[in-house]
Amino acid sequence: MKILFVCYFELPHYGGLSQYVYTLKKELEDHGHHVDILSHHQGMNKIYKFNFIPNDFGWNVSGAEIDKTTSVQQDHLSIKDVIDHQVFRYYENELSHVDPRIRWREIERYTFEVAAALLNVNDYDLIHTHDVLSTRALWRVKPKDTPLVATIHGILATEYINSGEITDKDSLNWKYAVAEEYFGHMSTDATIVPTNWQKEQLSTNYGVPAEKINVIPYGMNLEPFLHQLNSLPYPHLREDQKHPMKTVIACPARLVPEKDHKTLITALKLLKEKRDDFVCWFIGDGNLRFELELQAKQMGVIDHIVFFGARWDVPALLKLANIVVLASIQDMHPYTLMEAQVAGKPCVASNAGGIPEVVKHDETGLIFETGNSVQLAESMLKLMNDPKLRLKLAANAANRGKVRYSSKTLYDLTMNIYQQVLETKRSSAQSFEEEPNLFGKYGLLKTRADQEEAVSNLFKFSVDYSKFDFKKWVNVVKSAPVDYSIPDTSYVKVLAEQKEPF
Repeated sequence: MKILFVCYFELPHYGGLSQYVYTLKKELEDHGHHVDILSHHQGMNKIYKFNFIPNDFGWNVSGAEIDKTTSVQQDHLSIKDVIDHQVFRYYENELSHVDPRIRWREIERYTFEVAAALLNVNDYDLIHTHDVLSTRALWRVKPKDTPLVATIHGILATEYINSGEITDKDSLNWKYAVAEEYFGHMSTDATIVPTNWQKEQLSTNYGVPAEKINVIPYGMNLEPFLHQLNSLPYPHLREDQKHPMKTVIACPARLVPEKDHKTLITALKLLKEKRDDFVCWFIGDGNLRFELELQAKQMGVIDHIVFFGARWDVPALLKLANIVVLASIQDMHPYTLMEAQVAGKPCVASNAGGIPEVVKHDETGLIFETGNSVQLAESMLKLMNDPKLRLKLAANAANRGKVRYSSKTLYDLTMNIYQQVLETKRSSAQSFEEEPNLFGKYGLLKTRADQEEAVSNLFKFSVDYSKFDFKKWVNVVKSAPVDYSIPDTSYVKVLAEQKEPF
């Protein structure tokens, strides 16, 4: 098959989503399928569709890109310029109560939709998206008979709450975030999530029918990982980083709020009161580094922590560790814990999100209550005091991980979903549905009989012609489906119904 992977966010990127995409891509291509990727480029200013083929010296990269913010000619407004002006003006006239944050998200998604259409998504046997934003976008611009499968790697709405970006669940921002989740999951022929926890959250809190959601755990390419596991760290460890007589506790995680290193540092302080023959490796970097270093100094454990920063030799470092810890306040199916188990390391992890499905308590590791530094300290102390338990959990983890998290298992389960949707699609072509009862309301127009140019139908509201050159947008008209239009009326309905009292 010819398959298109699509992600709204930038690829490649450090993190689990990128690992999943490239693991599944390799496995599909090893089985004879062709996989292209469409995503944002680093920096989020360009959207590109690309593929890469290994050669003797690296990779051959081929593809095309669209700069969404910069125009090639001085008199030519970029895609985002045009959409920004027209959509912003529409909201000012018809839905002025809508927060600028929501307007920006709408403009970003429409820009992604138009760019995707221009980059040609028409000649694929199947499209596989990897977040709710790209899922809704591709559902609107793809051919109606092309199956669309989505793997959703998290719950954006929950992330907004945890990060403090949204604080009020009665706000329009929250209702819009819920709508993003709902429409993102409903705009598919099949939806995949990595954990039963995520499936339950979506069906209970976001209205997504449970029968629409398939649970497939993440996979990893075991062969290169096991090879790296038996390699020496590079850069080599300095003398002050070597602790042959101490228990090495590794925490491979970005230094960001959701990984909750603050609770771990507090737990290390409590652990030090019982035993001080340990060192904790913080493997990863992030915007909290200075703050965490300050906390460690204030709590008197800075001499027990090594801040490695970002490393590309994590498997080699895991090999030298005795225990792996992850204190996340939010996580879905962390690769850190998958890798730790395949490496044969007992894990101490919080009960956040889907983590208890990855680490089985008292079987492959120990689970503690999220944010509970006392429980975390007790769990680490328990493993330090009981080498036999540590070895038992490590052996169980390695045996379970090498089967459950293999890329072959991921491929087999995903291909089963592909085959199901291909069979279903042959009998009925589905497409996105607009809200017909909204036409004539909130400035939305069903037809524009007074305009002969087909491009005018791209916008379902009165266009500011001074900022729009129809002739230069003719390729958009040719590339997008005949019924494609801006705005997405399903979102307009959500926003319009919440006009008061916001």
